[in-house]
Amino acid sequence: MSTATPDSLITRIIELESELVKCRVENKLLRSKLGSSAWRIDAEIAEAFVHGLIGGTRTRGSATHDLEAVNGQRLEIKFSNLNTPMPSSTMRRWVWAHVLGRDNAKNFDRLILVAPHDPRYRQQTKDPHSPWIIFDVPYQQVLSLAERDNTIWTGTSASKFRRSTHRRLMCDYQVSQTELKARYTTTS
Repeated sequence: MSTATPDSLITRIIELESELVKCRVENKLLRSKLGSSAWRIDAEIAEAFVHGLIGGTRTRGSATHDLEAVNGQRLEIKFSNLNTPMPSSTMRRWVWAHVLGRDNAKNFDRLILVAPHDPRYRQQTKDPHSPWIIFDVPYQQVLSLAERDNTIWTGTSASKFRRSTHRRLMCDYQVSQTELKARYTTTS
């Protein structure tokens, strides 16, 4: 049984909120110093998240894929932030760049796309309790989802489909953490 009083809990919440504000400011400053290399941090977070869920063997450097699952599948993992296409727009979207690698050099079986939830639609997703929304795309379907520049982008609404890419990602390739684990942690 906790001996904390309501006043001490409120004080602690205020302290933590203040610390969170400081961390966000520091994070923003450090990311600005990294400049165009900041995407590497996000990529590392996404790869660590998927590896933590399914295990397997992570690759290093400029390998042709990011992770080899226990069942032998080669996975390429891409991360997108939650983006605003225009400063005054209410629309949000995800953009995954270079899905086939520079010069189409990637060699993988499945493309795992990871992004933060859009808070407006979180409860409409397959796994609203996951820290990220996850899409699992077979290699054979990647080109049909990608733009000419090998970028996949889509809006974040879980039910308003303006593009066929959006519908396919949300309806056909969105997976929960549980589904991802089941798909890659057992051997065939």
